[in-house]
Amino acid sequence: MAKKASLLPKIEVLILGIFFFSFVIWMVPKCAATKAEYQEAEAVEAAEDSLLTEITAEEMDSNSAIPAPASTTVPTPVQRRRPIPGRPQIEQVTPLYVTLENLNMRTEPRVGAKILDRLSLYDEVFFLNEVTDSTEEINLGKIIANEPWVKIRNKKGQEGWVYGAGVHYYKIKLEVE
Repeated sequence: MAKKASLLPKIEVLILGIFFFSFVIWMVPKCAATKAEYQEAEAVEAAEDSLLTEITAEEMDSNSAIPAPASTTVPTPVQRRRPIPGRPQIEQVTPLYVTLENLNMRTEPRVGAKILDRLSLYDEVFFLNEVTDSTEEINLGKIIANEPWVKIRNKKGQEGWVYGAGVHYYKIKLEVE
């Protein structure tokens, strides 16, 4: 006596096929929209970068007639975001936390600059979207850090520079002793 083949496995495969096909139809437009958003963001960023380059070139031309200060220290170049004309500017302030006890906040991004404030471990400060173009290697005890300088604002409203290894997005303690 021949057994009749069950119809259930065929129905299961058909249901799975329909589900997969529906998922693909739903996913393709979503991926295309996301890709378009990324391309638009890249175009805006490229326009901002070209505008920043133009502004920097203009500043260099306008500053060329100014004599260099009679100082023995060379200022560290700083990355700055320039506002885009016609676009509303929203100040983005990112909180950072001090990772070293008695971190010095300085007037300039260099070790010898005047100290504005001493920050305690886990103090909250605010990142002002400026960092030095170059990094500096500093021996912190157990570790040797190679970080840029970061411009911040403390709780008192003072603005200054701290060494990048001294701040982090999370409350951590940098083990230096």
